[in-house]
Amino acid sequence: MSKRQHSYLYDDMPIPTLQNNVATFCMSRKGGINLQRMAARAPFMQFNPKRFAAGILKLDNPKTTCLCFASGKGVCTGAKTETDARTASLQYVSILRSVTGEDLEFSDFRIENIVAAVSCPFKLDLVAIARNVSGRVSYEPNLFPGLIYRVTTDVTAQSRKAHTLVVICFESGGCVVTGGKHRQEILDVWVNFYESALVHHKASVNHGSSGKCRVAQHHDISRESNSWFMQQIANTVTLRDKSVLLNKSDTMQLHMSKSLEFLAVESMLSYVRDTARIDAESPYTFVPTVAK
Repeated sequence: MSKRQHSYLYDDMPIPTLQNNVATFCMSRKGGINLQRMAARAPFMQFNPKRFAAGILKLDNPKTTCLCFASGKGVCTGAKTETDARTASLQYVSILRSVTGEDLEFSDFRIENIVAAVSCPFKLDLVAIARNVSGRVSYEPNLFPGLIYRVTTDVTAQSRKAHTLVVICFESGGCVVTGGKHRQEILDVWVNFYESALVHHKASVNHGSSGKCRVAQHHDISRESNSWFMQQIANTVTLRDKSVLLNKSDTMQLHMSKSLEFLAVESMLSYVRDTARIDAESPYTFVPTVAK
C-alpha cells in the first residue's frame, strides 16, 4: 500500500526509515560445509568454534555482516534495504566460492526481520496511550522506559504464516518498528498506530526520558502514595472515634483528642513497619504489598 492509497489525516506524519534488514539464505545444498577448512583458506573469515559456532564475514559496500553456519545456512545483517541484503548475500557466496574452491550455491534467500526507526514531531504521553489504546499494549516504566505495542499480521502471499510486529515508543517521540517481513508491513502498521493512537496522545509537558528523571518521578509517586495511605489511616481512626467526644467536658475532649492523635500516629507507624513496598504501577493506582 503506497502513500497515495493511505487516507492520511496529517500532512506532517513522519515516515519510518529502514535501519536493518536481517536476511537468511542457503549457500550449500549438500547438507553442510566445513567451516574449519574454509577459514583456513579464507583468512578474512573469523572463526573461533570455542566462542561462536559460525564464521563471520564483513563487507564495506554494502556495509553488512554475514554469519556462516556449518549447516550451510547464512545470515546477513546490517543492510539498509532489501536490495542491499540480497546483493551482499550474493557477494558473500561468490567470494567464498572463488577463494576457497568450495562448491557453493546461492538459494532460498528470505528477509526474516526489518527494523525501522521514526521520530514523531511531538512528545508522547505513554501513560494515556497505555490506558486508552486497545490491543496488546505493555508499559512498565520501572522495567523499561518504552511502551511496547504488538500487532499480529494476517497470512498473505508475501508472508506464508502470521507473525507479530512490534512498535516501541518513547516519551521523546522516538519510535522503533520491528518484526516486519517487508517494508509495506512496516508502513501499514506505523500509519495505523500513528493515526489511531500517537497523534491523539501528545504530552502536554516534557517530563524527560533520562534515567535520573525516571527515578525522580518514581520517588515522587512513592511519596504521594505514602502520604495518601497515611492520611486515609488517620482519617479513618479519627472519624471512627469522633462520636466518643460528644457530650464530654472541655477538659475531657482535649484529653481524648490527644489520645486519638496518638492512636492515629501509632496506626501510621504500624503501617510503615508492616508494608514492604508500594507498587506504583501507574500514577493513579496505588496497591500496597504487605510483607509476610
